[in-house]
Amino acid sequence: MNQELLTKICNDINSCPNWRSGSLKCGRDETAIPKTVEIKDTQKILLITRDPSNQANKLDDVTSFENSFFMDKVLPILFADYETEKAKKDMKYFEDFREKFLSLFYWTHYQKCFPGKREGAHKQPRKKCATRYLKTEIEAFDPEIIICIGAKAVDHVIKEAVERVKGEKLLQTISKNGNNHVTYSGKKIPFIALTHPSGSNNGAKNNPSYRYEETIKLIREKVREFE
Repeated sequence: MNQELLTKICNDINSCPNWRSGSLKCGRDETAIPKTVEIKDTQKILLITRDPSNQANKLDDVTSFENSFFMDKVLPILFADYETEKAKKDMKYFEDFREKFLSLFYWTHYQKCFPGKREGAHKQPRKKCATRYLKTEIEAFDPEIIICIGAKAVDHVIKEAVERVKGEKLLQTISKNGNNHVTYSGKKIPFIALTHPSGSNNGAKNNPSYRYEETIKLIREKVREFE
């Protein structure tokens, strides 16, 4: 990890010119603030998700106790021994897993700000943040493995990588889970793709082709190797 460069990138994200100027051309919600997480030299795994949730935006924190996406979706995907209901009742239990998460994972997003809602539905993120920041984040972090959640993030990481088949999509990538990699800065990095865990994506999650539960099992096995 080039911690100095990664810190600079995060500072650039947090002072993004679109946010400073109030511009919405990048696709962010008018209330949205860029989100980054703490950088630690123990982190080895890169987690990339679609965008910060509406809750994370309101809380100004993606790993807080009150952020249900982190508590109910992210942590159960990553840690086999994590119990959501216990975490909801026991702050210390949650904080122990939060600290374990932060010691292992650098977490970033395809779009760095919450994109907002339209007619009650979550707006799809735009690629401007990913185009500006994501490749340099990957190269600066130099991960041992990348876990990528959601089609937008998966497709972009594949397109930016070296030695990938042009036009490969989420399902094709998922089919290679367990024997898959992307190449950045000459380094082959193990790569796992997962369809998005949101309730609105139940159609894909329940489709055997997306290997949802099988992929979660694989992710947990890989994470355990770094604990």
